[in-house]
Amino acid sequence: MNKVQACYRYMPFWLLFLAVMRFVTLFLFTKNILFADSKVYITNYTCTNGPALETRGRHSFYSGHVALSICGAVFAALYIYERWPRDGVWIFVKAFVSFLILLQVAFIAMTRITDNMHFSSDVLTGLLIGSLTAFLSVSIMNKLLV
Repeated sequence: MNKVQACYRYMPFWLLFLAVMRFVTLFLFTKNILFADSKVYITNYTCTNGPALETRGRHSFYSGHVALSICGAVFAALYIYERWPRDGVWIFVKAFVSFLILLQVAFIAMTRITDNMHFSSDVLTGLLIGSLTAFLSVSIMNKLLV
């Protein structure tokens, strides 16, 4: 199998991830608090254009940055676990590299909250969606390719 075939082998994973992300972006709302600016939240506000626009303005979406990063990290960790050698010092190397990858995801998740881009529930929803997408994609690919 050449490198091009190896790249296309993982295409179903990315297509499934993009489909799930698009579906959830269209239909999932997680929190009911208005964003004021990058530092303060407004919790009591009366909309002058009617309650329909106020309700629409209170919705927020899950963090796509976190969902994409955890999806890639889980996929990479599972790939490392399955494909790298399973003896000697490689056990510790695999664990350390997987830890570094997941540490980067934790950093991305925390900065999305501390920069006031998302609520903590948005970040947790992104973590859940991304990790579920990765696990489902890996299990589907294992059934298709083995």
